[in-house]
Amino acid sequence: MVRARYSSVAGRLPKLPRELVHKILDDISLVKVLELVSSHDIAYIDQCVSTHFHLRQLLPPDVLPEAKSYFLLYNTLCERRRRQPLPNLPQLAHDAQVLLKAKLSQRVDIIAIIKVEILKDLEAYAPFFPILRYFCDPKLSIPDRVFWDVSSVTWLWDLFNIIDAAEKKLNAVKSDQLKRMADLMVEYPGMLREYQDFSQEQRRNADHKIAELLLLSERIKRPQILSRKFVGRYIFSQHNFHLVPYDRYLRAFLKVRFAGSRTMFTKYSGKDLRSNKGFQQPRFCLRTDKSLATPPLGVVGDTSLLPASEKEVEWLEAFLVICKHMSEMEEEWKAGETVGEYWKAHVGEMSVVEMDVGEV
Repeated sequence: MVRARYSSVAGRLPKLPRELVHKILDDISLVKVLELVSSHDIAYIDQCVSTHFHLRQLLPPDVLPEAKSYFLLYNTLCERRRRQPLPNLPQLAHDAQVLLKAKLSQRVDIIAIIKVEILKDLEAYAPFFPILRYFCDPKLSIPDRVFWDVSSVTWLWDLFNIIDAAEKKLNAVKSDQLKRMADLMVEYPGMLREYQDFSQEQRRNADHKIAELLLLSERIKRPQILSRKFVGRYIFSQHNFHLVPYDRYLRAFLKVRFAGSRTMFTKYSGKDLRSNKGFQQPRFCLRTDKSLATPPLGVVGDTSLLPASEKEVEWLEAFLVICKHMSEMEEEWKAGETVGEYWKAHVGEMSVVEMDVGEV
């Protein structure tokens, strides 16, 4: 819902006689009159505009409802831009009397001026249509520009609502994934690192990272495409899931899963790193090929705004559950040592913390 300005004015005008309202409207620019009537939709103020000597020539009673709808859509798109959230229509930034002084052939076409600005903003979504279409209602779709019906304000509203709903759904999925990342860091303390952090030293204070993920999960819900102020893009533009377990958990997992097997200098050590000069123990293989670099924002092939693969999220959740289960197994791993004891000796004791992540 668009934020309504001039609430105090809109609340007082209906209490005044029509003649006095007309005098007040004399001193208000047309763009502010349109914002007032479209944002508040008060019948009495509409009647005052339609009976005003100058305004009724620019906004006749049969044109006013359509003009209000166009302007409300324009005002809504302005808020989505955020960098310039207020209406900016220099051609209409004059009172009606000034606008009527122009020759009849040179008078402004109010609806055409507003429509041009609406189309500019709607077209700004176009580079992101391939992404947004993934999140559209199955019964609806975002048509290509050549199929737009620009003559109908109702059609333009429908188009905006489809785009807006798709963006909100996209942001909701990413918000949920950020929340799940924070939950995993809380539930399995000391097990996860950021994928670009190659150090295998456990980070002792992860509270700041958990707080960051929770903050991003809330902020990312806001519309971002028109403003180009994207939240958490560095997390989702990566070619790996943002969180990955420390490599020692992979080694322990393989040792338990394949008891008695060796893990040094195997295929699990990673490609081209099977010598004593490289990684000896198993490690999680992460994609580092520069040819997979994220393309510039908005160009064809840009997938940096998509959420992470749900399969990767589910895999990580399942792997952590299995690790926890293994750390508690009482089955014998070798003579005189249980799986749980082996795990504690080589990985460390796993402590699952049960807490409300909102407390972090």
